[in-house]
Amino acid sequence: MSRTTAESQPKSSAPRKTPLGPRGHWLFGTMPQVAGDPLGLYESAWKQYGDIVRLRALPGVYFFLLVHPEAVEHILAKNHKNYRKPDSFNQPASLLAGKGLLTDEGPSWLSQRRLVQPAFSRQRLATLDGPIVRATEAMLERWRRAGDGQVLDILPEMMRLSLAIASTTLFSTDISDGVDEIGKAYREAFGFISYRMNHPFSPPTWLPIPRNRRFAQAKTVIDRVVFDLIARRRRDGEVHDDLMAMLMAAQDEETHGGMTDQ
Repeated sequence: MSRTTAESQPKSSAPRKTPLGPRGHWLFGTMPQVAGDPLGLYESAWKQYGDIVRLRALPGVYFFLLVHPEAVEHILAKNHKNYRKPDSFNQPASLLAGKGLLTDEGPSWLSQRRLVQPAFSRQRLATLDGPIVRATEAMLERWRRAGDGQVLDILPEMMRLSLAIASTTLFSTDISDGVDEIGKAYREAFGFISYRMNHPFSPPTWLPIPRNRRFAQAKTVIDRVVFDLIARRRRDGEVHDDLMAMLMAAQDEETHGGMTDQ
């Protein structure tokens, strides 16, 4: 959580050896609030205790909320080697993202990071404004054709726009026609991941309960979309200047290995 403005916000208190914070429940600490309303907990804790907050989980177990930009920079940029992503994040996220940049760490993360770096250069990002503008204009034209008084659901509309922009800029293919199926799958999958992050004692994923079955179905849809895009590119053999082409052709400078489809 990072702060974007300082107006009407509490000022940082003087540094303390042990930061203060809410104790919460006598046994479960603040875990019930983390599970029910994490953003509400973090905001109220920041306002009451300042930019560094100690949050109690179980007896003897604490986690820390750092809000000030300098603290965030210290951990994520200047001293990132001293910190690792917690298993409470990695394990649920890897159910959907696998061992990719989001969940990987150490040498294998660095190898993947080197492979994707050219795709996000300033020059390449500058070429994306055209597809973004065209997709947005197409959405606005669709809204105009709907006519006055027509009610539009903003969630699928934004999902359609996001899919159109992401798929055309990254894969040179517009997959936004499948917004209903893909959007539903993404919402189900991300909801499942969020639930498991905030409920560390969730049932194992192999247990055939409704929530697990819905996630498995959603992941099947997402995997099918991605692997179909890769297979189509290999089959057609067309030359494209997009992220997918770069990832499929990229080789690590040290190992000379490329990325697998997975």
